[in-house]
Amino acid sequence: QAPLHLDPPASGTLIGLAWLYALHACTSLARNHLWQAEFMISGLRDTTLALDCLLNEIQHADPTLAANLQETLKSLPSNPAMLN
Repeated sequence: QAPLHLDPPASGTLIGLAWLYALHACTSLARNHLWQAEFMISGLRDTTLALDCLLNEIQHADPTLAANLQETLKSLPSNPAMLN
């Protein structure tokens, strides 16, 4: 049986999801719901990466991309307590 192939989501869908995650992250921070905020920020990061991959038509792992992402991820808090 052939492997299942899924078409990438439309860029508008990803942009909408990113906006939704950003909005909910801000609301969660305002309410001091730090774990919820971290979840939303992670969703925003994942959605932004998916959008970047879609826009750059990246289909396979690229060592240069991995190095750039590593630098970007260093700037993100790994613990919601760091958001204060």
